Formats: sequence, structure tokens, C-alpha cells
Amino acid sequence: GAVLAAVSALLIVQPFDRAEDPAPAIVVPATEASPLAEARQLHTATALGDGRVLVIGGKSPLDGADTHAIATAEMWNPATGEFAPAGTMAEARYGHTSTHLADGRVLVIGGYGDDSSWLDSVEVWDPETGEFSSAGSLGVGRHAHSATLLRDGRVLVLGGYGGEWEWLSSAEIWDPETETFTPTGDLAEARWEHDAVLLPDGRVLVSGGAHTITPITLLEVWDPESGAFAPAGELEQGRTAHTTTVLADGRALIAAGSPGGEPWEVASVEIWDPETSSVLAGDPLEAARTDHSATLLPSGDVLILGGTESSGADLPAELWDQETELFETIDILSEQYGHTANLLPDGRVLLVGGIVTDQESSAAAALIDPTASAE
Repeated sequence: GAVLAAVSALLIVQPFDRAEDPAPAIVVPATEASPLAEARQLHTATALGDGRVLVIGGKSPLDGADTHAIATAEMWNPATGEFAPAGTMAEARYGHTSTHLADGRVLVIGGYGDDSSWLDSVEVWDPETGEFSSAGSLGVGRHAHSATLLRDGRVLVLGGYGGEWEWLSSAEIWDPETETFTPTGDLAEARWEHDAVLLPDGRVLVSGGAHTITPITLLEVWDPESGAFAPAGELEQGRTAHTTTVLADGRALIAAGSPGGEPWEVASVEIWDPETSSVLAGDPLEAARTDHSATLLPSGDVLILGGTESSGADLPAELWDQETELFETIDILSEQYGHTANLLPDGRVLLVGGIVTDQESSAAAALIDPTASAE
């Protein structure tokens, strides 16, 4: 296996120790990428389709008097393998969303600001100028919400936390033509730290999340024809800080996360079927985790990277095989969580930032190449 050295001890990807777990593992090459100029967590990273990745905002460090939101953006360029400045937002923020629009711009919505406010501001990054500009205001400030690009180019924003003990059930749609928001139907259950993914038929599946600290089991689907949410089954295990991945056949793989109490993370996996709105148990992960990433690969497999669990142990990467629908461990360990992971056009996956086990924000980046796995 390959060893990815730490960048200033902020990110470590190590060979998986078979002495501790003798199970066979896939060996996947990993290489160090040049670090960010500024360490960050709770940021976003948006793949632009041409190999570049735009990293926006975030927070650094995790705690302390010098904790601050970040206004800057950095661009990773595959030609150089390095990050470069890519503009500065009018408002520093973390816990926001970033959405790559059909016209190439990147929409940044909401989040939490340095003045302890839940932001209603919206900014858009223009690839022609490399700068941010204002793009309207939310009906209500929110963070830990979701933003989903619809097939017609609009963006559905839903849920989140609005401050003052207000978990949000409201949803609104941003129109790129007018740069304004219009209310749409409300969720049956207010939630934050959920997932909302676009289905092949144009609907949006909302999974997990919590109201206060209680994870939600109800799945909901938003219909673009009616503009309303409808129940779409129940999870066996409510969870937050999980991942939801739409598979090639239209099903959704809902993996790991936090159940809101001890144990603070689960390994369970559930698969939602759009034809029946039913949920079946899937093969569990080898290692329970939360705040991980899940990347759908061109092969149809799903790569799980990073995450955290209560003991603070480094966690093996795992690969879900679309043919067997089983997980296999990968021959690297990662200590980072709350990072971003983006699929590049060449099939590699770029990991950026996040938090490491000493609670420091990370400036490190790494490239994982699942297409070059070797025994």
C-alpha cells in the first residue's frame, strides 16, 4: 500500500495494519497534494467539471478565542496540483452550501457567520471573473441545511437551523434567472444535518437529520410537479452526519452516521428503493463512523473515506461493490473527518481539509486513485 505523509501533521493516511485486522484489503494508491493556504473545516468543495475544485469558506480552528469563519476561496488546479486564491466572499461563513449551477457559476447559500448569526445572504462565484457577488437573500437565515440542484437549473434549499432553538421545516427555491427565492412546500419534520439528493426522475429524497438531538427516521420526497413533500418510508436507524448516495439504478445507499446517543456512531447501512419507497438493510461497514464522505465512482462502486468514532481510532477506507453489494476494506487509514471529497474527471478523488484527531483544522489535501488498485 501507499503511504501518504502528513502535511504539518494535519492529515495522515497510513497503510492499514493487517496485524490488527487480518481481513483481505484492497490496496489503493494515495498521493500527497499541495496544501491549502488556510486550514479549514465545515467548508465546501465544488468540482467544476474541468478538473478544478473550488474550496469555499469554513472555520478555523475548532475551538478557542481565535476561532473564526473564513471568507476566502481557493482553487485546486489539476494542471499544477496546487491551490491558488479564488476570490473572497462579502461575508465569512461556515456550515453553508455551495452548488455548481448549469451556467458554470457556484451558488453559496447561508451558513453561520462571525457575528454569531445565521446568515440569509447568498453569493455567487463567477468563473469568468473569479469573484463573488451578491445573489439575493433567503427568506430565513439557516445553516446545516441542504441545497440541491434541480433538473431545470433551480436550487431547492430546505431545513437547517435558524437560531433561537428553531429547527426549520421550510423550503425555498432559488431561480437563477431572477436570483430570488420562492417558498415551496414544508417538510413534515423540521430537521438539520440531513441529506437531500436528486433522484433520476427529478424528485428530491430527504434522509436523516435531527430535530434538537433526536435523529429522524422519516424519509421524505419533494415532487417538482406539486412542490410538496410526501412520506417515503422509514429508516430503521435514525441518523445524522451520514451519507446518502444515489446509485446507478436509482436506489439510495444511506451509510453510517450518528444515532444521537451512545454509541455515538453506527456502521449500519440502509438502501432505499424509489419504486416501492421501502428500505432494506444493507451490508454494514467494517467500522462505525460519522462525518465521513461517500463518493460514487464511475464504476458504480461507492468509496467511503475518513470519519470519526468515539475512541478516536483511525478508520480504514471502505469500498462498496455494486455487483456484490458488500463492503471491502481499503489498505489506507485516515484520521480526518468533516473533510470534503470530490470525484475528478480522471477518476481520482480529492480530499481536502476537515478535522483531525487532535481537533485541529486541516490544510492538507490528498489524492486517492481507486482506478489503480492493486493486490
